[in-house]
Amino acid sequence: STFNEIGILYLFTVSGLHIYALLLVIKKIFFFFSLSDKTQYWLTGLIYIIILYLNAFSMSIVRIFLVYVIQKVFKRIKIELTQLDYIHIVFFMMLLFKIEWIYHVGFLMLFIILNFIFLMSHVLSTYKGYLRRLSFSVLVILCILPFQLVISPFFMIFLPVIIAFITGPVYFLSILTLLIPELDRVFILWIQLFESFVSLLGQRNISINLPALSVYGVVVYYIFLIILLRSQSVKSFLKRSLLIVLLFTLSIFDIKITQDIHLYMIDVGQGDSILIESPECNIVIDSYQNVLPLINDLGIYQLDMLILTHSDNDHVMEAQSIIDHIDIKKVLINPY
Repeated sequence: STFNEIGILYLFTVSGLHIYALLLVIKKIFFFFSLSDKTQYWLTGLIYIIILYLNAFSMSIVRIFLVYVIQKVFKRIKIELTQLDYIHIVFFMMLLFKIEWIYHVGFLMLFIILNFIFLMSHVLSTYKGYLRRLSFSVLVILCILPFQLVISPFFMIFLPVIIAFITGPVYFLSILTLLIPELDRVFILWIQLFESFVSLLGQRNISINLPALSVYGVVVYYIFLIILLRSQSVKSFLKRSLLIVLLFTLSIFDIKITQDIHLYMIDVGQGDSILIESPECNIVIDSYQNVLPLINDLGIYQLDMLILTHSDNDHVMEAQSIIDHIDIKKVLINPY
């Protein structure tokens, strides 16, 4: 729950950071054994396929694999492209395979982040050491800000440390433990150390709840972000950042009072959470996943009733978060 509250739960899913860290070690092993380029190519491709299979062909791994294949193909036919070209080619290729990904927030966030990182690489490269990693982390957070419900300035400062810990000792020890079971105690010790550090952050954490932006608001936000990132001085950066602060501040007062009755069904087939929105009352029945983001997106700040039909996890998992963040007049629970 602490990981979720400070917004680092996503770091535990396999992503490009983990894959590139693993391949960096593997390439050093290839170099040690003096393997030919052709052998390295086929072995790396095989490793990608194994990782794809083990991660059930997840979106982020598919993207990395396609970039690797396309780079090799264009290199072979001697066509030079920039990294940004590869990003956009893969973006459209993935949409050809699954057009519904155009509505997937995670898919859009992934390519927004990649575009901004590439376009700002000349600025990021001017920083060194921890400042560079911190700048990278801040850029990523700014890229996904319209999709975030909560932001923690304190967490942003320590994000590079957390990323380094997860993609370093925790990640590689988890792999080594599979091969050498005797390392299990060391791995558990590292996990306990990490949990203690995160718990300490959670106790000192100061979170800022963000209002949901409309579609037009998101477009305006990214226009402001581009203007912000083109700042030539710290003074200019601070002045332009006020545009983003103003945008979110105005969104707080964008209160929608519905005149109709709306019925939303969330997680159909797995929890079947229901939100009833009407001029007279707002009611939530069960809460598995994505209920709180929907409530925030609709600008609902008060619930007249939260009904929990039974105590199975797929019906109550998000209940505590809703109680913590939303003003609820009455909670009804099953006595059994």
